[in-house]
Amino acid sequence: MSATFQATRGLAAGRAYGVPGAANKVDLYLAGNEGPAPDPAWLARATFAEPERIRRYPALTELQTTLVNKHGVDPEQITLTAGADDGLLRCCLASLDATRNAVVPSPTFEMIQRYVALAEGELRAPAWPSGPYPTGAVMECADASTGAIFVVSPNNPTGAVATESDLERLAQAAPQALLVVDGAYAEYADHDLTQAALALPNAVVLRTLSKAWGLAGLRIGYAIGGREITGLLRRTGNPFPIAAPAADLALDWLQAGAARVQSGIDQVRKERGELAKQLARLGAEPVPSQANFVFARLPDAADLHAQLLERRILVRRFDTPGLADALRITCPSDPLAFQHLTAVLSSITPCN
Repeated sequence: MSATFQATRGLAAGRAYGVPGAANKVDLYLAGNEGPAPDPAWLARATFAEPERIRRYPALTELQTTLVNKHGVDPEQITLTAGADDGLLRCCLASLDATRNAVVPSPTFEMIQRYVALAEGELRAPAWPSGPYPTGAVMECADASTGAIFVVSPNNPTGAVATESDLERLAQAAPQALLVVDGAYAEYADHDLTQAALALPNAVVLRTLSKAWGLAGLRIGYAIGGREITGLLRRTGNPFPIAAPAADLALDWLQAGAARVQSGIDQVRKERGELAKQLARLGAEPVPSQANFVFARLPDAADLHAQLLERRILVRRFDTPGLADALRITCPSDPLAFQHLTAVLSSITPCN
């Protein structure tokens, strides 16, 4: 009699992450929060990995050195990852097991709870619908068995932010826990929490080139923290997380693209306020955002989503509990695209 395969407890329930819609079927794809594309002229002359680089396992020292200099840390304080997602998974594997819990304010980036489950940790999820980071509620959820506390700032999907004081209070309240500061959208925020987090002994900061730098397709991320923490994260993942051609392109764009990236950030900061006004006119309740998107609760999110899709604009609608009445709209970070978006929104009749 043959045994039946059974998944681990962390994978027994739930479903795999799915991309919300196809970008090639619409004129404006505003569901993924990607940043503006790099300069096509730069890409045409950019140097890909040479044949010998492709034949061998990737040497990532030059990319790591550039990131070390960018943040002013020691080489041992940065661990390269396949996007920030890989960093989140490594943090969960390093800090959680069946005897530990993770405190993850909700709603937030949906992959975190999946990674907590994969590591077989207990999920504790105080509410964070908007406003300041719920430091008090998080501290109430934490105890001696807490292995990780997550701070996504700016938060996805709401765009709300935490403060340096929040990080300090959490680090002191749970010194045994890994304080994971997800800064995927840090470039768009009024204040970057990276340096404040690095001053704390139990914190690690996750960064990515997928958002403001416009390189989501390359999957370039990294973790910054104390040597002991980043060394542990190296041991919890694959030894070569980034392909050589992706590393070479990222290195080149880090050196050549700073002005274009800053222009995109400035454009997003202009777009957020106007987009929030447009959504409020339609009867929505937008959350003040410091990311490259606006999140709003609506009387009929499904209807607005459908009306935009009819006009070939795709925004993010959620099927997760507690978010059925919400939409998240990525700021195009392009004046012409934003003009098109606002013109379409202006043509839609407000809900009564």
